[in-house]
Amino acid sequence: MELTGLKALREANAIAVHWWSVMEMISEQAKYGEGRKDTVPKWVLNAIGDWRSQHAAHDAHKAHMERAGQALRIAGEGPTSLVYELWTDRGHRLDGQYDFRADADAALPEWLAQYPDAKVTLVHRQSPTFGGTVDPALLDTLIGRTFWAGCFFADEQHQQDIHTVQDETGRCAYAPTSELLAHPCFSRMTRKGQERVQFSASEATRKAQLRALAEKGGA
Repeated sequence: MELTGLKALREANAIAVHWWSVMEMISEQAKYGEGRKDTVPKWVLNAIGDWRSQHAAHDAHKAHMERAGQALRIAGEGPTSLVYELWTDRGHRLDGQYDFRADADAALPEWLAQYPDAKVTLVHRQSPTFGGTVDPALLDTLIGRTFWAGCFFADEQHQQDIHTVQDETGRCAYAPTSELLAHPCFSRMTRKGQERVQFSASEATRKAQLRALAEKGGA
């Protein structure tokens, strides 16, 4: 059986729910077994935590599973995520986003005239080479339908996630989440691409709220 991210996530969730059920059963036994010979030892209760902490952990786990599942569905699995592109042997991307090999083969002769080492390559739609300048102004140069092609997560240099987007000609542009959401090319983006950018924005909001709570608690 083929193992995919969603299947692995479902298996992990089933294991977690099983053990959470075991801990809940032990807590119930301790609650109604007081004064009996089969009372649960105190060290066991200390190990699994009280009822409140168990349910808090279960709620946190459920929320994490939902976010992870959404991220995997947005990322896409299977052959529909693969496209044909034209590359050179030196790793230069010439053209791409062809759903059919015949279309890529038809475009190849024109590129061979300028790049004798050009060839058709099957790649994942979300695996471009990141080497361009993060310049939201380049979004204005994108032509036609826009594809979300990757994400570089926020770090000390970039306070927001940096998204790689491609147009129908294969041209790439790099922009932070807020800039991409506000640009007209976002409306021309595929549904999966829009969902991925919106998910990035929601995660940024969630992290900002957590940081605010942590700072408030430490004040």
